[in-house]
Amino acid sequence: EAQSFAPNVKLVFNPLSFTAESYRRLRTNLIRLQMHAPLKVLLISSPNPQEGKSTTLMNLAISMAETDQRILVIDTDLRRPTIHTLCALPRSPGFTDLVEGHKSVDAAIHRNVVRNLDVMTCGTAVENPSRFFGQTETVNAVMALRQKYAWILMDAPPVLVVNDALALASMLDG
Repeated sequence: EAQSFAPNVKLVFNPLSFTAESYRRLRTNLIRLQMHAPLKVLLISSPNPQEGKSTTLMNLAISMAETDQRILVIDTDLRRPTIHTLCALPRSPGFTDLVEGHKSVDAAIHRNVVRNLDVMTCGTAVENPSRFFGQTETVNAVMALRQKYAWILMDAPPVLVVNDALALASMLDG
């Protein structure tokens, strides 16, 4: 499985490294927070592009999957998606194809990319990503996925560049 990941996914290439342990520490802190308030759907973003949000998300997701809980990563960065590249997966089918009714959940999800970790890539490009996230169908898709996973981690575009992360906020726990 390790060959299919980009080298910056540290938990795959060097699971005993200090960096890998840092991601596990982040996971532990999130689990502790979950005891006080329900956290199931989390959005990972950054202020600006190229700050490592997708790499952080994938490493965190892998560390969460180590706890034997079912984890789903969804690439909701529809403008500059990278999760499919990090995981060496096709961009489509994915999230947009599911929401628009072109594909089923089973067709849109790449199962067990690593043990207990499923990935939904971004899917086919859409004309207006901000409007896409405001659709009832998008909310319904995320709500349905909530029932199947212990955690859902969503990769979003940088918050200072586009409005997409704010448009997703109504579907999130954090």
